[in-house]
Amino acid sequence: MTKQASNPPPSETAAAPDEPDQNGVAGTPGKGAYNPSFETRFQLGQSGNPSGRPKGSRNKSKIVEQILNETITVRDGGRSRKMSRFEVMVKQMANDAAKGDHKAWASMLLLIRTFNLIDKLPEPELRTSLTANDDDLWADITSRAREGHAKPKEVQKMGIGQ
Repeated sequence: MTKQASNPPPSETAAAPDEPDQNGVAGTPGKGAYNPSFETRFQLGQSGNPSGRPKGSRNKSKIVEQILNETITVRDGGRSRKMSRFEVMVKQMANDAAKGDHKAWASMLLLIRTFNLIDKLPEPELRTSLTANDDDLWADITSRAREGHAKPKEVQKMGIGQ
C-alpha cells in the first residue's frame, strides 16, 4: 500500500493580502521588495535600462553592411577599378559559377531568388512540338509501361495506367 502525501487546500497555503508569503512577497501591489506600488514603479523620463546599449554603437548587421559597402581598388582586365566589396564578391561568384563550381552556382541561384531577379532573367527557348522520332519514342515508352515492362515508380511518374 502506497502512502499519498496530502496537499493542503490553496486557501491554507496562500498568504493573506497584507502578509508576505515564504518568499517575502506580499499578495497585493505595493507591498514587498519584488512588488513595488503602481505609483513608484515607472518614473517619468527615466529609462528602464539606464546602463543599456550606448547610443551610436553598432550591431552585427550594421558592421557587416558597412564592410560590404566599403569601396576597394581591384584589377579588372588590366585596369584598376573601384568597386564595393559586395560587388567584387558577386562578380567572383558569377565567374566561378560560369567555370563550373557547383557551390558558386548554388550561391548565385540563392542570390537570384533573394533579390527576386528570377523574373528578369531571359526565358529559355522551348521546343513547342515533338519530332516524328520523339512521337515514336513516347509511344514505345507508354506501350512498355502498359505491358508491365517499366518499373512501378516510372509508371507513376508518367501517369500511365491510373
